[in-house]
Amino acid sequence: MTDPLEVDFEELRAAARAAFAVADDLSAIGNAEPLAARDAYEWSLAPSTGRFAARFGHFVRELGRNADDAGEVLRIAAEAYLADDIVAPLEFGHLGEGLPSGALV
Repeated sequence: MTDPLEVDFEELRAAARAAFAVADDLSAIGNAEPLAARDAYEWSLAPSTGRFAARFGHFVRELGRNADDAGEVLRIAAEAYLADDIVAPLEFGHLGEGLPSGALV
C-alpha cells in the first residue's frame, strides 16, 4: 500500500479469518465442562465451583460471540471497500457525460 487511502482487502480478510478462528476456539472453551470433577471436591466447595464453572462458560462464550461479530464486521468492511474500488471509477467516469464540451466546471 502506497496510497494512504488504500485498503488491503486481503489483510482485512485475513484479520476476519483470524477473528473467526478465535471465536471458534472461545466457543469450544466456553462449551467445555470446566471443573468437571467438582463433585469430588469437599461438599462445601461443590456448589460454588459449579456456579463458577457456569459463569466462566457463559463469559467465555460471550467473548467468542464478540470475536465472531468483530470478524463479521471486518469481512463486511473488506467487501465494501472492494466494491467501492470497483464501482467508484465507473461512477466517476459518467460525471462528465452530461456537460457540454468545453464547459468549465
